Amino acid sequence: MKNILIIIVFITQTNFAQSIFPVDGGNVGIGTTSPTQKLDVRGNGLFNGIILSSISDVIGGQIQLKNLSKVSTGEASTWTIYNMTGGYGNSLQFWAYDDLGCGGGLCANRFTIMDNGNVGIGAATPYAQLTLNKVSGILGDPQNLILYNDSSNSVRYGFGVNGAAGGMDFCANQAAARTAFRWYGGADASTPNQLMALLGNGNLGIGTRDPQNKLDVNGTIHSKEVKVDMTGWSDFVFKKEYNLPTLEQVEKHIAEKGHLENIPSEEEVLKNGINLGEMDAKLLQKIEELTLYMIEMKKENQVLKNAVEKQNKEIELLKLKRQ
Repeated sequence: MKNILIIIVFITQTNFAQSIFPVDGGNVGIGTTSPTQKLDVRGNGLFNGIILSSISDVIGGQIQLKNLSKVSTGEASTWTIYNMTGGYGNSLQFWAYDDLGCGGGLCANRFTIMDNGNVGIGAATPYAQLTLNKVSGILGDPQNLILYNDSSNSVRYGFGVNGAAGGMDFCANQAAARTAFRWYGGADASTPNQLMALLGNGNLGIGTRDPQNKLDVNGTIHSKEVKVDMTGWSDFVFKKEYNLPTLEQVEKHIAEKGHLENIPSEEEVLKNGINLGEMDAKLLQKIEELTLYMIEMKKENQVLKNAVEKQNKEIELLKLKRQ
């Protein structure tokens, strides 16, 4: 029995010695005869338990992932995950390094999860639930955030920013080319009230979902000033060649049509609305025509006045002769 135990121990030690190689300096290698670290494993490992990396400084425990085939400057040959604190903030951070590292090469934070739950992409200290930061670029660079759906069966993609009192959605409908920003208000997500929409064709709607013009407003507009560009004005009425309608013609048109000539009817206004600039010009045209009528009437009245005065004088003379 003693001989059998000796043989078992010998076989176990022989097999162990073929895979585990302790060397001077305290490094241990599994699958290698020249370990470079305290534990150097050349091969796959299976752990049925917790792997613990514990370091008591601002960098904290860390895990490094290497790819030796990445040899060019700017290529992340090493990714390191840190449990940081101190000036780095209480956070889990993912850093990328090339072979030069912080000595002049790639040495950058790429992803951060703060202890309070804030997440940063390209931001070492995210100040919101999600913070995106791009080191280079200009304001309005669309590459800061790209959301897309490459499914051939999907026609819409986008994102939304929503809260209890309202929100904003961006959506793009490839089939109908309906790229749009839409702003909502409402007590909750189940009862949204669309406040404003900006479509891909540049039409902006306030209080309407489907603006048909560059600006459609369903409601009252309050402004200190409104400026309308015009291509002409109504001063042609005062030119000698203008054919001023007679009052008889005006009366006839009103009797037949129920409105002034060149002025839209009530039915047309209710159906199509009015063009402010065009309507102002037409109203001014009618005012200028009325002015000409009044000037003409004053001239006629003056003639009548002169005639009456002449007749009165003649009557007075006749009265004197009879006396």
